[in-house]
Amino acid sequence: MAANEFSQLYIQKFAQDVIHLAQQKKSKLRATVREQFDVANKFTFKVTSARAAMTARTATGTNAGKRAATAWVDQVYNNRVVLPKVYQAADSFQDADVVRMIESPQMTLANAFAAQMGRTFDDIIIAAFFAAALDDLGNSNAHPAGSQIGGATTAPSLDLLKTARELLAENDVDPDEEKYFVCSPNFITALLGDTKATSTDFAAIQALQVGKIDTFLGFKFIESNRLTSPGGTPKQIYGAAYTKDSMGLAVNMEGKVDIGKDPGLSFDTTVQVQLDAGAVRIQDAKMLRVHYLETN
Repeated sequence: MAANEFSQLYIQKFAQDVIHLAQQKKSKLRATVREQFDVANKFTFKVTSARAAMTARTATGTNAGKRAATAWVDQVYNNRVVLPKVYQAADSFQDADVVRMIESPQMTLANAFAAQMGRTFDDIIIAAFFAAALDDLGNSNAHPAGSQIGGATTAPSLDLLKTARELLAENDVDPDEEKYFVCSPNFITALLGDTKATSTDFAAIQALQVGKIDTFLGFKFIESNRLTSPGGTPKQIYGAAYTKDSMGLAVNMEGKVDIGKDPGLSFDTTVQVQLDAGAVRIQDAKMLRVHYLETN
């Protein structure tokens, strides 16, 4: 087999390995949002307001109210627009690196790139949680204060979690709709020490901590070390309580891998991965910002 044929097989195998590993090392948050594929340069997520109560008419069997004017209730639309971006990362290794290592660095790089792609999807979603959201009229919609709880001195607690649950309920979230709570590991630790929790609930949270169950108070918990922070010492965190239809992710390219010898870099093997995606907040009332101060 010619050397260049072997090189092409190696390149193809490496690319397949990265994509396969990326599918295994999935983003923690992609399954919690609405997802749309092949969106070209932008995509509009359709958003409609909640309908008002229906109008009661006069009881049947009488002529009162006959041929009354139709009760019109105009639907309000506030569609949200997402503009995907291309994200890239690259690295290289020399032939000497392969000789010096017990095994080729290709698998080390493949694992690293695969995990990096998963984290990038999380970062894209988290960045859109509370960012200004573009609508189809060109307006920039700030995350409303009415969908924000906690503050710079608020400790993570069971009470804060209850507040999030109550506010979502008041915002007409269907009780059967799956709800997510994304927080730092410190929040879970604080719940474990909360004396307000009953013994049964405490045991449930302990099970959550070791991965046996992952829900509490109606929320599916997701621990993340990538949440945004307004700063401060100790560390402040912006957690999130939300439903799946409150966020949209648009994906043009799941993951692309390019690998080959670069004559401009002493023929080192260069690896580049890229993806094309973007996210936008769709429904403000169903995306709560949970601001808290991490405890020691």
